[in-house]
Amino acid sequence: MIKLRRYAAFRVIAIAMLISGPSVALAAKYYKWVDEDGVTHYSAQPPAAGKGEVIKVRSGASSDKDTAMKKLEEQRAKLQQDIENRDNPKTDEQKEIEARNNEIVKRNCEIHRQNLKVMTESGRVRVQDENGESVVLPEEKRQARMKEAREYIQKNCS
Repeated sequence: MIKLRRYAAFRVIAIAMLISGPSVALAAKYYKWVDEDGVTHYSAQPPAAGKGEVIKVRSGASSDKDTAMKKLEEQRAKLQQDIENRDNPKTDEQKEIEARNNEIVKRNCEIHRQNLKVMTESGRVRVQDENGESVVLPEEKRQARMKEAREYIQKNCS
């Protein structure tokens, strides 16, 4: 299985190199010169006399070889990191943290469901204000809290 994953990563890198290959080839230097008979020549090879003018060819692709190579190296490093992350199982500490987080989310789901049920079934909802006094929650705030509870439940609770 590990060999297959590495092979898949190699294929992705190879495809990326094949795709970028033509743009690097199109970015090669081309020369223009006029011979002693007045004939203009264009070639990928410089003239024997060495007096050819280097011309720029617009290919619609970047001719910056270093930037292209840097991008490919970044992609390769990211793919390698992804492979390592898949191949390395979680540590016991990571599993414990994940289990605690799941319990917290589960408890929060229960709280949001209970709050939504109370706010939906009750015409008036009493809450404590910042002074600790019991006050009736205004309808707009009640609707806003119900909306928040529904969104939390939809996003985090299965």
